[in-house]
Amino acid sequence: MNIEKGLLLHWWHYYGKAIYTLEELEKFEEIIDEYGIDKVLDLAVASYICYDGSPTVILQGIRNNVVERLFDTLPKFENMDEKQKEDYNEIKKEFVEIISKTYNQ
Repeated sequence: MNIEKGLLLHWWHYYGKAIYTLEELEKFEEIIDEYGIDKVLDLAVASYICYDGSPTVILQGIRNNVVERLFDTLPKFENMDEKQKEDYNEIKKEFVEIISKTYNQ
C-alpha cells in the first residue's frame, strides 16, 4: 500500500484527541522521516486495532521520550502466518480508506 506523508499528517491533525504543540507536530514529522511512512502507518493501524485509532499513543510516546519503544512493540510481520498477514492487510486497507475519505473532502 502506497500512501503519502500528507495522509499521516492529516491523521495527526484530524483524528488527534489531545492538544499538541508545534514542537510535537515537528517531532511527528521527524518520526515519519526517520522511521518511514510504512512503519508510522503500522503504528497508526495498531492504534486503530487496539485503541481508538487516534495518534494519541504517538503523542504520548513523544512526550515520554519512548517513541523507539513504541515501534519495538509492533508485531513482526515476517513471523505472521499467511492468514494473519491477510487479516492485517484487510484492517490496514480499511484504516487507510477511512482516513482517506476525510483527507479528500
